[in-house]
Amino acid sequence: MPLISSDGSTQQSPAQTARSARPAEASLRGSKPTINPFEVTLERLGAAIKMGLYDPGDQLPSERDIAQMMGISWTTVREAIGLLVAQGVLVVKRGRAS
Repeated sequence: MPLISSDGSTQQSPAQTARSARPAEASLRGSKPTINPFEVTLERLGAAIKMGLYDPGDQLPSERDIAQMMGISWTTVREAIGLLVAQGVLVVKRGRAS
């Protein structure tokens, strides 16, 4: 499950993070992309992280949930997350879903 990376700080589990993800979800929803869904997804996820809607260690919604919020394919979300991981913006931790 993707978590926001931090510069050497301890990653918190989703259970330790008690704040609501509603503002972040609203940022991801936006209007349905009509130009390039991959670029729009990359921009929205990156913007939500940069704006501080997700803190280091926060768990993102599932790829399928993000896809449903944005009205796009989950494979598009997976590709965008993959690029954000390659750029060091996100860290993938397997088996952390609850």
